Amino acid sequence: MPDLGGIGVDLVIALAFLFAGWYPAGLLWQRRRSARYVRAIGTAAERLAAPGRRPEIRWVGRAAFQVVVDGRPPLRRVAIVALLSAREVLGIWLANVVRRRGDALVVRADLARPPARPVEAYRGRPGREARGRIGEAWRTRAVQGVAVASPVADDAADGRLARLAAELDSISIAADSPHLVIGVPTARLLREDGAAWLAATVTEIAGLAS
Repeated sequence: MPDLGGIGVDLVIALAFLFAGWYPAGLLWQRRRSARYVRAIGTAAERLAAPGRRPEIRWVGRAAFQVVVDGRPPLRRVAIVALLSAREVLGIWLANVVRRRGDALVVRADLARPPARPVEAYRGRPGREARGRIGEAWRTRAVQGVAVASPVADDAADGRLARLAAELDSISIAADSPHLVIGVPTARLLREDGAAWLAATVTEIAGLAS
């Protein structure tokens, strides 16, 4: 009959080695992923910057940072916020994988003038920003497979927003600061053209909101 006690001890030792060995590998993975985000976001911020302005990076621990810059018109101020899933601790990483919680990227921007028409565009369920701003007076409709909500419909503008939102998680345009809140899929940002795509997308949304 197998020695269950011995098997249990061996299992505990094996798990201890697994968790101990995972930490340096996960830390290296996290640093490399952070570096990729910093490069892509920094390049996008440079494209959005007003002449003579340089992006600034602000770290919040090892798993979050934001890049801020004074934007070129119609943008006034842009902050691109990245929150990385914890990769150093195996248990936390596995829990996030099970719950489908990966890295998150959000653009928050203020315009030179507040938008005249608030609107939300999103795929699937609205995010926290959208749920907080959509009231009973808002009308939600499907445009090109994307949910668009606003007090007043604008077919031309809503069609362009829906086209942009098809590649994003969500778009929020509001009169209060931040005027723009854009949920960005991290996988799209990390493509070869990700930085140029993000800068062009933010610029186009800012133009629609102005």
